[in-house]
Amino acid sequence: MQPLNPRHSLHILLVEDDPINSRVVTALLQTLGHRVTVEKDGIGALTQFYRASWDLLLLDIGLPDIDGYRISRRIRQNVDSKRAGLPIVAITASQDAAIVPQVLAAGMNGLLRKPILEEDFCHVLQNLQPTFLAPPPAAAEIPTAPSTHSTEAILDEQHWQRMAPLMERAALLETVVMFQQSGPDYLQQAIQGVADGRAHEAAQALHKLAGAASNMALGRLGDEARRLEKLCYGAPPPPIAKQLLALQQLMQRSLRALERMANMV
Repeated sequence: MQPLNPRHSLHILLVEDDPINSRVVTALLQTLGHRVTVEKDGIGALTQFYRASWDLLLLDIGLPDIDGYRISRRIRQNVDSKRAGLPIVAITASQDAAIVPQVLAAGMNGLLRKPILEEDFCHVLQNLQPTFLAPPPAAAEIPTAPSTHSTEAILDEQHWQRMAPLMERAALLETVVMFQQSGPDYLQQAIQGVADGRAHEAAQALHKLAGAASNMALGRLGDEARRLEKLCYGAPPPPIAKQLLALQQLMQRSLRALERMANMV
């Protein structure tokens, strides 16, 4: 597979279920001169795949209906070889190294971890890998931009300083407002899901919170939401009500840090 030139205008299909994440990534890609169409679920992604011609598919792994792995496999099985060869790059908030062989086995060509910056996008596109349908070669690697954001601080200020020149201030502030509204909503949905014994719904809400927090460079909040999400899938899920209360406190600290940063950019 030939690498794509990230400096040329590309027609990109972005599949992302969280509006904050899609807004951040879309604004970045449009600033770089690309045309972006957004779909929020797997059905919409497959519909758009057949409806138009694309240069690149950016595909969130954790979609609510059809996960990114299944979507990639369905595309690779297309009888039209040109369509089936569409470059596919997975996007995820997870830092788990075990994702890499799964991404390759599903036929994807690259991996972007949130939060996404210009250099991450360019690095992956310039190093796209051949398509492997499971199992990939044991030595195969996938282009993944090195993680440069901190998960120790409440908010990674360096990430925001690098992001600010790439997006208009109005777009940055819009994403802040969106997170201020939806972040606490996701957390409340998780708390309610646990209280009602609906662990799967709690896990879905925590998944959305983790992704949104990661894209806002709120590393500690994203990591903790991701940890609790995994606990929700236990059999049976352990009691996490007290841990969710602690997450609420971390949410408040994160929102204050985010507001301070928004006033500085």
